[in-house]
Amino acid sequence: VNAGERGEIVVDGPTVTPGYLDDNVTEEAFGDFGLHTGDIGYRDEDGRLWVLGRADDTIITGGENVHPAEVESVLRDHPDVADAAVVGLADEEWGERIGTLVVGANVDPEELEAFARERLADYKLPKRFAVTTELPRTASGTVDRDAVRTRLG
Repeated sequence: VNAGERGEIVVDGPTVTPGYLDDNVTEEAFGDFGLHTGDIGYRDEDGRLWVLGRADDTIITGGENVHPAEVESVLRDHPDVADAAVVGLADEEWGERIGTLVVGANVDPEELEAFARERLADYKLPKRFAVTTELPRTASGTVDRDAVRTRLG
């Protein structure tokens, strides 16, 4: 894709996966241009690569794609929010709706929603807000999105 456009990050070269298995799963991960990482990102005008998140974390709500990292970044800009996790929650009408779990001692969900409304398109606005003292994490330290979904109901 062109600079500034989002796309899946694909890597290639002599040091990419020299020890991968020779099986169907590995074969499916490779395309014409290399290994599909499953990460979404973009290159800026200077050629730097920016990673936005995982492709499988993309939320599809009412036919629109929402990248959780974009919404999380806006929420983290609020002075009372220390951290945020955004996930898709099942919704019969829209496919998914956006839910967020935020960390902060003095977070007012209504104030946070108004803050986000000024900075995000309507379809990107979380429909469910909850506040916690810490985000659930996996053993590797990444946000446990399944646990976030469970907490949001």
